Amino acid sequence: MVIAIKALRILIMFSSIANGLRLRKRQIPQQLKDKIRLHHGSVFDVAGAPGQGMMFFLTPQKRWDGPLAEKMPIHAGEELRVQADLVINHPKPGQVFDFPGFESGFDKIFIGILAKWDDGIFFEDRELVACYRESILKARSIGLKHIVFPALGKDKTDFPHIKFARLALNGIFEALGDPVERITIACADKRMMDTYKKRLEGN
Repeated sequence: MVIAIKALRILIMFSSIANGLRLRKRQIPQQLKDKIRLHHGSVFDVAGAPGQGMMFFLTPQKRWDGPLAEKMPIHAGEELRVQADLVINHPKPGQVFDFPGFESGFDKIFIGILAKWDDGIFFEDRELVACYRESILKARSIGLKHIVFPALGKDKTDFPHIKFARLALNGIFEALGDPVERITIACADKRMMDTYKKRLEGN
């Protein structure tokens, strides 16, 4: 049984690598890149304009303990947590749920479900891309013009920031289109800003 599990992990790992290489080779049109804006600071710095939405992550266990998740009830109000507990039942990684903006300053809040990162062996990379893609598709379906995403990821531990940036942009570019006019990626530090900038310049 142990050998079978290890073999499955290796198979999934090579599948993930192959998918990543395929996405890397795709040329992104400049008009899509021009819709991306990088912001040094919090997602809440750019809240308040009409037609805006934002996305953050919860685990399938609905833990509000991530760097952004723990702040959401403060900025949006406890009603967000109450509604999320009512609506999100037995979620699967990769799913996205949409809620009103409540007191956040955004018109819509999207909650992406993402399991704890485990080196991308068990489909976390695919599920991460799905969260970004589905958030944008939902935003387009309701006519939002601007979506704000957090730049997440840690260097060397948990989710490597360079891989996170690549996967996040893959998910964004897979779904980006009218009426969405702008995507803002809020970067907490200069390292994240530089990572996304290099990725956008290199695609």
